[in-house]
Amino acid sequence: MDVMIKVKGLIARLTKMPLEKVADKSDIRKLGIDSLMVLELIANIERTFRIRIPEGKIRSIKRVDQISELIIELKRSGGVIRTKKTALVGS
Repeated sequence: MDVMIKVKGLIARLTKMPLEKVADKSDIRKLGIDSLMVLELIANIERTFRIRIPEGKIRSIKRVDQISELIIELKRSGGVIRTKKTALVGS
């Protein structure tokens, strides 16, 4: 299944809105996702895709398509994106 479709499904379930209302370029705040819902969404994404999203990356997510791009990037890198923080910890 396509990453974007799965992400849209997770958002639709979380916001209780029809899947058709969740567009690729939708701003997640305009979809009614507040800061607590973001944490729930991230937990669902991490569980669904078996990845770990770095905290620094969570803050940069604004749109649905950015979530999908981040998931694809994480999957390609084996589930970890090195940030300055993780690079220091791993050194």
